[in-house]
This record gives sequence, structure tokens and C-alpha cells, in this order.
Amino acid sequence: MTPLPVRLACLSLIAAALAACAPRGTYPAHPLALQYARLASQPSPVQPLPTPAALPGPAAAPVQDSTVASPLPPTTASVGAHRPSGLPGLQHVDLASYPSPIPPGSAAAGAAPKAAPSKAAAPPPATVRPHPGSTPPAIIRPTYAEAMDRMRRIEEDARRDSEWRLEAMAREMERDRQERERQREQDQRDQEYREAALRDQMERDRRYHQERESARERERERERDRQREEARRDQERHDHARNREQAQRDQAQRDQADRERRERDRDNARRDQDRRDQQAEREREQARRDQMERDRRAAADRARNERPLQYGPGPAPTDWRARQQSNSLERP
Repeated sequence: MTPLPVRLACLSLIAAALAACAPRGTYPAHPLALQYARLASQPSPVQPLPTPAALPGPAAAPVQDSTVASPLPPTTASVGAHRPSGLPGLQHVDLASYPSPIPPGSAAAGAAPKAAPSKAAAPPPATVRPHPGSTPPAIIRPTYAEAMDRMRRIEEDARRDSEWRLEAMAREMERDRQERERQREQDQRDQEYREAALRDQMERDRRYHQERESARERERERERDRQREEARRDQERHDHARNREQAQRDQAQRDQADRERRERDRDNARRDQDRRDQQAEREREQARRDQMERDRRAAADRARNERPLQYGPGPAPTDWRARQQSNSLERP
């Protein structure tokens, strides 16, 4: 089913074609108002324009209504100048100046037409009327029946042209629809092909990535095994180094303990020797002091024994020599 936007576009194209093909300003919308129009000085396209030799004289002019025989306004433009477009018709026919000369109910007004005489016996149409006076003859206006016939032919031509245009447009739209249908089918086939190719490519990529992942997993497993072996060897080397370092530390500690013990023994021996030396020094000093004390006492005894008797017993307080000696002896 045709989508709604496509149908709306087709309807708009048909309306535009009808508006372009419809004759504009060629005749009134209502045919009954043609008696108020004025026909231009253009010969009818139905019958050929007669030569000047075939034109009737002044005596052969049929008597018609004074309105029809009245002269037209003079025109200087040629017939081709009144037809800028290619459509034959009433683009430049003016029917607004005089009433219709055909009474209502006649054959020209739409009644049943009578049997027309043969073309051989029919006189040539009088398209030029003699004009009284010295002015040149004027072109006769076409009759109402001729104008109606002309307009019917124009309408028929316009209708056929519109139908042809609509048929051409319908064929073009049908071709476009078929082309779009073929293009859609082709696009669908291309899409299916692309989807199938994409699925195949995705499957190949999946298998490829799966194989790559398996290879990477095996490589990772080998790498883990190698790392575990290296870690084990490193641990063994580390254990050996640690044991060796521990033995070295133990030996160093034992050596340090021996050195410290020997140092302590030497220090103890030195302190004992110093203590013994100090004790001997103190003993010698004490012996010296004792000796000095004994010497002092002996000297004091001698001095006391050598003093004169008038001083009485004991040291003389005025004897400065004895006091000096006594003081010197009393010093430690």
C-alpha cells in the first residue's frame, strides 16, 4: 500500500498539473453569459480565411442585424500578435461589448440543429462586410455558435491535454513507484547480504578471538609455571643465603661475645690491679703519715725536754720557734 505522504504528493502534483493546463481568462465560467462578451478581430480557426477575390461585393452582402454589422474598433496588430501561446482559442477574445444576436431556443443557442447543406452548394462564409463610406471593410465578428463551438473545441483540447498530462504523470508515478519498489527490494537484498556477511564476519571474529584467547591462556599458564619454578628457586637461594647469613651472624655474635668477655676480663684485671695499686699507695701514704707523726712527736718530745725550766711544763706560749715547729708538725 502506498504511504500517505506519497499519496498526498501525487494529489498535489495532479492539482498543479490541472491548474497549469486549465485555460485562464479565455471564456466566462458560465456559457450563458457569452452574450455579454465582445469577440475580437480574429478569424475563426474552424474555416479558412478566404482570399480577397472570393470576398462578396457590396450587393451580395446579406442583411443582418445592425448590431452585427456595426464596425469593430480598428486594430493594427496582426493575428499572430494576438496569440502569444500555442493554444488556439479565446485568450484575446473579448465578449463583453454586445448582446447575443441569436434568440434563445434557436439551433445556435443549443436547440437541435437542422440538416446542413452540402459543402459544394454552401456559399463561402462571409467574414468581411462592406462598409458604407470610404473606409476599408471591417472583419466580421464570429457568431455565437462559432464561438461556442470554438470554446467546446478548446475545452476538449484542454481536457485531452489534461488527460494526457495526467496519464503521463500517472505513468511517471507508476514508473517511480516501480523503481522505488525495485530499489527497496534491492536495498533489502543488499541489507540481507550485508547482515549475512556481518554475521559470518562476527562468527569468524569470534572463533579467531576464541583461539587467540585459548593461546593466550596457555601462554599465561606456561608463564605461571615458569614464574612458580623461578619463585621456588629464588626461595631456595634465599633460604640458603639466609641460613648462611644466620650462621655468619651467629659466628659474629660468638666472636663478639668472646671479645667482650676477654675485654671484661682485662678490665676486671686492670681494675683489680688499680685497686691493689691504690691500696698499696694508701698504705704507703698512711705509713708515711704515721712516720711523720712519730717524727713530730719525737721532735716535740725532744723540744719539750730541751726547754728551760722557768717556762714551766708545757710549751712556752711566747716561744715562737717552738710554736712554729709545733704548727708545722701538726700539719698533715
